[in-house]
Amino acid sequence: MPSARRLSSVSPSWRAAIIGVLASLPATVLINRFPNSEATVGAGAVLVGGAIAGAVANGPEDAGAAGARAGFLGGVTETLVFLIGEGPTVLRPRTQIPFFVFAVVMILCASPLLGWVFGRLGGRISAVVSR
Repeated sequence: MPSARRLSSVSPSWRAAIIGVLASLPATVLINRFPNSEATVGAGAVLVGGAIAGAVANGPEDAGAAGARAGFLGGVTETLVFLIGEGPTVLRPRTQIPFFVFAVVMILCASPLLGWVFGRLGGRISAVVSR
């Protein structure tokens, strides 16, 4: 069992990001139940997880950082889902490898940005509600 000292060494931004990503999983499942919804686990972690992380974060400065970190975690999750699901199909012909690398780089570059935007949004909503 991890000690309390090890858990306290995690920065507040990362703690909020992890909480946001874990809390976004049930919300993503609920969103996916809507008709014509194609929400993926990674996209839910980026968008919903970033908003939850921003709402949980300490203040407006930390909300963007927590959202960006949640977006990064969601991007890594989405990359792993893409790698496991589409990897064998995409990597069969050698000419598709540049597409695969480009797609992974785009996911990992765009997800922190989207997480930051939704983290700021979650932080603003939290600030308005707490007034």
